[in-house]
Amino acid sequence: YSGGTGTVSTINKGWQDVSSGGTGTVSTINGGSQYVSSGGTGTVSTMNNGWQYVYSGGTGTVSTMNDGLQHVSSGATGTVSTMNSGVQVVYSGATGTVSTMNSGVQVVSSGGTGTVSTMNDGVQHVYNGGTVTVSTMNSGGQYVSSGGTVTVSTMNGGVQHVYSGGTGTVSTINSGGQHVYSGGTVTVSTMNSGVQHVYSGGTGTVSTINKGWQHVSSGATGTVSTMNDGWQAVFSGGTGTVSTMNNGWQYVDDGATGTVSTMNDGLQHVSSGATGTVSTMNGGSQYVSSGGTGTVSTMND
Repeated sequence: YSGGTGTVSTINKGWQDVSSGGTGTVSTINGGSQYVSSGGTGTVSTMNNGWQYVYSGGTGTVSTMNDGLQHVSSGATGTVSTMNSGVQVVYSGATGTVSTMNSGVQVVSSGGTGTVSTMNDGVQHVYNGGTVTVSTMNSGGQYVSSGGTVTVSTMNGGVQHVYSGGTGTVSTINSGGQHVYSGGTVTVSTMNSGVQHVYSGGTGTVSTINKGWQHVSSGATGTVSTMNDGWQAVFSGGTGTVSTMNNGWQYVDDGATGTVSTMNDGLQHVSSGATGTVSTMNGGSQYVSSGGTGTVSTMND
């Protein structure tokens, strides 16, 4: 209890309870629990199963988590170096860091910060007001809800989901997907492959598409600054804009609106009941189906 220090080499079952001001260290947990209360520090080297609880003001560190749960409450810091499976839960005001996630879940709530350096699989959740970052996502999923912010530096696979009031950013997508729902905002700096899905009420922006596509649903808004290849599909009730099209394709469905500011090459396909506009056409084509409306302001070729 208070002021005490407890060390256990192997826990197969049962628990270690370290009260206020104490320090608890377990080398291997195969089952059972470690409880570290206010002001305490709890460290587990290998967690094959079981739970680590670190309460307000505490710090909990697990080097290798093969399964189990780390729960770090308000004001605490929880760190897992390698997560092969299991769950890390970081509550309000806390910081949770997982260096390598091969599987498992990280949950970060309001005011918290969660970072995963490499995600090979698994899930990262951020709730109201939290901020989470994945440096490299090879697979897995990242979810952000109202007021949360999520960032992926390099996405080679996996999915980023952004819900109402959330903000999601991917610097480079080589594969994988970004999904934004009503009230959410997402941005991709460079898309070499993959997809950005913008659902009703969402806003999606891609700075440069070299390959891949942007899907804009009814009531959504999608923008591509530079399209070198790939395509933008704008469905009924959606609005899609391409600032510069060097190649690629903009498909405008019935009831949707599509705009290309400058077309150097590529195609704008305007379906029946749709509206398509090209401000300046230096090359490329605008195909307008029967019942569609297509406008080219200036045609140089």
